[in-house]
Amino acid sequence: MSLPTPLDFPVTWEEPGDEELLWFRDDSHQPEPVTSLAHDFIRLVYGEGMNAAAERYGLPFRARRRCFHTWCYAAMAPAALSPTGHDPAAMRRAALDTAQDWAGEWLPEIQGRLAWWRSRDLAGASLPKLRELLAVAVVFARRMGEIHFLASAPGLFVLSEFEEGWGELCGSGAAACRLLTVPDGKNSQLRRALEDLAALARSEPAVRQALAAGSAAQALARLAGFPAGRVFRAGLESFLAEWGRRGNNWGIDRPSWQEDPGPVLGSLRGILEAPPAPEGTLVAADELLERLGDDPRREELASGLRLARVAAQVKEDHSFWIDFAAGHEVRLLLLELGRRLSEAGVLETGEDVFRLTLGELDRTVQTLEDRRELVAARRAEEDEFRTVTPPKTLGTPPAGAGPPHPLLRVMGKVFGGRPQAATADLLPGTPASPGKLRGTARVLRSPAEAGRLRPGEVLVAPTTTPSWLPLFAAAAAVVTDVGGVLSHAAVVAREFGIPAVVGTGCATSILVDGRPVEVDGDAGVVRLLRAGGDAG
Repeated sequence: MSLPTPLDFPVTWEEPGDEELLWFRDDSHQPEPVTSLAHDFIRLVYGEGMNAAAERYGLPFRARRRCFHTWCYAAMAPAALSPTGHDPAAMRRAALDTAQDWAGEWLPEIQGRLAWWRSRDLAGASLPKLRELLAVAVVFARRMGEIHFLASAPGLFVLSEFEEGWGELCGSGAAACRLLTVPDGKNSQLRRALEDLAALARSEPAVRQALAAGSAAQALARLAGFPAGRVFRAGLESFLAEWGRRGNNWGIDRPSWQEDPGPVLGSLRGILEAPPAPEGTLVAADELLERLGDDPRREELASGLRLARVAAQVKEDHSFWIDFAAGHEVRLLLLELGRRLSEAGVLETGEDVFRLTLGELDRTVQTLEDRRELVAARRAEEDEFRTVTPPKTLGTPPAGAGPPHPLLRVMGKVFGGRPQAATADLLPGTPASPGKLRGTARVLRSPAEAGRLRPGEVLVAPTTTPSWLPLFAAAAAVVTDVGGVLSHAAVVAREFGIPAVVGTGCATSILVDGRPVEVDGDAGVVRLLRAGGDAG
């Protein structure tokens, strides 16, 4: 029987059979409403790309993606099971193979394609040429999605096995995963680049003063007014050239840091006030293995650790290159198309291009049909449903479900499971990074609010993407609405050595901004405290 839909969120099913599936709102990747064009690319990358990997690895389902009233939903449709069923040993071998394929084949392919895109003269291209490039971008996005999941799917199995196998040895799966810090991974590289930029600012009091308050534009204007400020601006530009292709959230309709460096400058303010973040600990793994002595599990666990570290490296690297670097090039093309269509008078602004579907955009480039009325209707829908709380699930729950496929268990560790009910003074979630801390809750909806987070406060967010990483340098602990032990928030919190509880379901709506809380990353609970620090 289908789940009832709220009166303020009516659903029209796109294809026959959609209503028979269970649809989950994808809060982990798209916590905010998305535009029509952004969702079309989400389907290319995270729908068709995932399905290519599912077919290669013999997984018994296929991904479907839909956008209901600007909110993203995903479902898993049953597919033929591989004749051999789930083979853990085969997935471990695949994880090793994908690590080799990533370094030797896929990453060079991605870098070559990116170099090709960066050599395009978009501003000098004719409109028909830009239309040709749009068709190339569709093929490019689909291929990036295919590599994304071919590279990551086996690694997620390996990371899940590691979390379970080492959990008992370390006291918890979250504590075990702290052993997977990747010193040369993209997260660590970004963290060091931010610390270098902060050190440059810290050495000049006038630079710190220029960064202290106001908007990004105001800070940059102040920095341009004196020699040390111009040196810092050059350092910032170098940082943005390397790292600025990411935005506040996943999605081609979101501005990058190169377009709006405000989140970077806001995070720098917090880093300048915060003590140095602790480094991740890798040595403890050898000490734990030594305790096993001649236990027959010792070699198996050691092998699992080695493989999990390889998988963690690939996981970080593919996100940097595919989710952000590749997406940025597509965004630049779409912005140029939007600019041309705005100049032609068929769109009000260039950004309105994201409110067209791929098919509509292609036809508009051909015919220069006026799309302003259509865009206005879509903008009105965005405004209407931004104030509506969309259902967590839609469609039909599976009847008589048997044992879950291992991949579903893995996905639960990334996206999180069903949250437990909160009480008046206790908010349960998933233990994601060990440790216990009391501090002030700071509820942020976006990295654009980074300037509100003060050092030593508890970062409370709907979810975090790689673009939130700078905020972890100032935060003393992290709490999120969604996510599991393998989510981005969990991984980065462990790298920074701060407690984290994820997947609470409602932290951003229950925790009051500025109220004291206790984050227990070992037990996976957040306690609400009175003003004096006692339990509320």
